[in-house]
Amino acid sequence: MANIAILGGLIFLALEIQQNTNAIRSTAVQEATNVAREHPLMFVQYPEVNRLAMADYDSLSEDDQQRRFWLAVSFWHGMQGLYRQNELGTLPESEWEVWVRVICANYERSEPQLWKRTAATHSSDFVRFVENCEPGYADLLPK
Repeated sequence: MANIAILGGLIFLALEIQQNTNAIRSTAVQEATNVAREHPLMFVQYPEVNRLAMADYDSLSEDDQQRRFWLAVSFWHGMQGLYRQNELGTLPESEWEVWVRVICANYERSEPQLWKRTAATHSSDFVRFVENCEPGYADLLPK
């Protein structure tokens, strides 16, 4: 009888762990969705941000280059957070595949001088991941 109670307790514990894992993954997916919605929405709501993002970096004033830098840092910090979620195993693989395309497309389209400054604000393993992106993703982004 005691063995049945122990087995029942183990089954209950396994189900609780699975529910907790699903809750963590659900939260990670929602966070990824928030990143996906908030960043582009900023460009719609604030035309000045869109102007900065669309301009050639070298043609911007020093102040605007600094704003563009912080815009890039904000974007890449969001991507690094998603990278960390994937590394921790909380982001489902199908979700991560989408973000790999987003990360690689943005890296491919980024100005080298801006990426170099931005990369200095991120972890070395994330920077290596980004810099090892395969080419060919840039066409996924709007011109």
